Amino acid sequence: TIDLIGKIMSHLEESGAVRGASDPDKAFTTKISTAFSGRHPKFARNPTAGDYEFGLKHYAGQVTYDTNEWIDKNRDPLESEIETIMTSSKNTLLAKFFAEFNLNKDSGAGGSSRNTSTRNRGALMTISSAYKEQLTSLMSTLQSTNPHFIRCIIPNHDQTGDYLTDPIVIDQLKCNGVLEGIKISRMGYPQRYKFSDFLKMYYLLGDNVLKKSADPKSSCQKIMDQLVAEGVVPTKDEKGQANFQLGISKIFFRVGMMAKIETAREAKLASLIPTMQAAIRGLLARRAFRATKAQTNAIITIQNAIRQYIDWKNWAWFSLFQKIKKDIKRVDWDAA
Repeated sequence: TIDLIGKIMSHLEESGAVRGASDPDKAFTTKISTAFSGRHPKFARNPTAGDYEFGLKHYAGQVTYDTNEWIDKNRDPLESEIETIMTSSKNTLLAKFFAEFNLNKDSGAGGSSRNTSTRNRGALMTISSAYKEQLTSLMSTLQSTNPHFIRCIIPNHDQTGDYLTDPIVIDQLKCNGVLEGIKISRMGYPQRYKFSDFLKMYYLLGDNVLKKSADPKSSCQKIMDQLVAEGVVPTKDEKGQANFQLGISKIFFRVGMMAKIETAREAKLASLIPTMQAAIRGLLARRAFRATKAQTNAIITIQNAIRQYIDWKNWAWFSLFQKIKKDIKRVDWDAA
């Protein structure tokens, strides 16, 4: 469609250069109808259409255009003298507008007198040529980047929140291609994961499967084999097509399979959590018991030492030992 619009703009430019035609708009319509009717899939012209009508098949549907006064409107850019005056205005905002959106930049302020005289003789840039330049620039930008689009959906025409008008939303989804994209996606394997990412998330579902593996593909195969054996994921759908496939670096799923796998994962976690909680409670209880037992043994040891001291402090031999203790020669048996 974009290519067709560019070609129509070229024909409009050529038709505008022809002077003296009695009805240039009709001639332009006839010219493009002859050039594209039945030859371009996006061009449409109803046999009962008027002399100034043609249609284009856009993605959202066919749009009919009326070419009445197109030639005159296409020749209607501002003259270079007016643009020169406006760009030299003392009003900064006004001068910026005319400098930014000037269709005749070659003959604007700062342009040569020769360029100005050439433009005055009818070489002014037309609206169609400006559109073609913008379209070329846009396509160059799109081809050099990776664009992403945000689709905004109007929920209703009342400009209020908290509710949706179903026909309005469905119509928008049809026009912007979302439903078509979903339909195409459902025919294939819309959900896909790298083997390492899938293994990291769902290794719990396989017996003796580690979170990290030197061969993640075989580990993913073990998980899927076990899920099939347990009846979580059927191997094929009602049409006999495989519900999942293992590629070179990714695993692919049809619509609805990941929901079943996620449900199985949640059930597995629900069964593991009580076991983990019991193990943690047991560990904490054993640590508390060992601490209490060590504290009890320390208390008993201190009590025994105090009792012995009380029993011995009035014993004559113990008193004598305390007095001669500093004079007793000690032998370092370890050194000997």
